[in-house]
Amino acid sequence: MIAVLVAAVLGWGVARMQMETSAVQIAAELDGLSVRHAVLLAERDRLEAALSEAHVGQQVGTGFDDHVRTTLKEQSVRIAALEDEVRFYRNIMASDASDGVQIARLELLERIDGRGVRFRLLLVQISRQREEVSGHVELHVVGERGGAADVFEIEHIGDAHYPMPFRFRYFQDLVGEIELPEGFRPDGIQVIARGAEPDGFRLERTFSWQMQEV
Repeated sequence: MIAVLVAAVLGWGVARMQMETSAVQIAAELDGLSVRHAVLLAERDRLEAALSEAHVGQQVGTGFDDHVRTTLKEQSVRIAALEDEVRFYRNIMASDASDGVQIARLELLERIDGRGVRFRLLLVQISRQREEVSGHVELHVVGERGGAADVFEIEHIGDAHYPMPFRFRYFQDLVGEIELPEGFRPDGIQVIARGAEPDGFRLERTFSWQMQEV
């Protein structure tokens, strides 16, 4: 009985440490995003002040005025993106929904050679009982080649394992690169997540082939 009791206490301690580590990871992500958000807000305020002074003093040329306006627009886009990130992670921490694992989002960034993309796939688990989940993810690129509809079946992603394995309690980022074959024009990308037994769940979501701005 003592041995069973000790094992139960140790198991509870390990599980609690894992949950605290995941919570700390999310909190750290939020802190980093909040700092970046504050820096961008301060920079925006500085630029708006400079633009206002330029209009009042009329001591600078149109070139400077246009440059400040362009920079302000770029900063506003970055601030909006960061605010979305902050809201997203806060929702993960605060949610009491019981929806289980979700394919949250997919970001695509074009490669320099133009042949493919770098991607970032985010999986999250939103439920009251966040037990560790595991499984793998497959990607299928939907598009056309030679004027006919086609699906590019990915067989490998660089040197990484494919299908891509995942194991997490709260969320996990999966990153990699996809190189498209010659003549293939992508329209979207289908993400399929399969859970390991005993869960054995299957999730599917299709994203449009849209590049993120750098």
